[in-house]
Amino acid sequence: MLKFDESFLEEMGAANLSEKQRQEFLAAAQDELEIRIGRILCRGKKREEIAQINRLISGSEAEITAWLDDSVPLYRTGKTYKAMQHSGLEGRELLSQTAICLWLDSNCPDFGEICSRCYEELRQELLSYKQQIFPPADKKEPDKRIAVSNV
Repeated sequence: MLKFDESFLEEMGAANLSEKQRQEFLAAAQDELEIRIGRILCRGKKREEIAQINRLISGSEAEITAWLDDSVPLYRTGKTYKAMQHSGLEGRELLSQTAICLWLDSNCPDFGEICSRCYEELRQELLSYKQQIFPPADKKEPDKRIAVSNV
């Protein structure tokens, strides 16, 4: 998934923020992005499908393994599992991320396109409000009435 990063903060004119403020803003933007993507992915999905992906995200290792064994019995030999393993993931997180990717491949073939579109839309919205979110240096305080989730 696409992520907001330091280069985006520079583009927003937020170079003078403290490290804590930078991380808080990036986390809020990322959370909003994930919410928007989730909303689109859920459109047209049955309740069982939504429950299934939620179990893959937050279920126990046993639940995730059971889904993988039932749905993709040879997942351990597949490129998704190996890529996740190579990235350093282990245990439950390795299984969860593998299952989520395999579920998305099967149930949301346009996932990448959705992510890119949502990212760009949110990026443009935030940039259009950058003067209000991060006022020029001659203003003392940022306008706290505008939050990422209100954009």
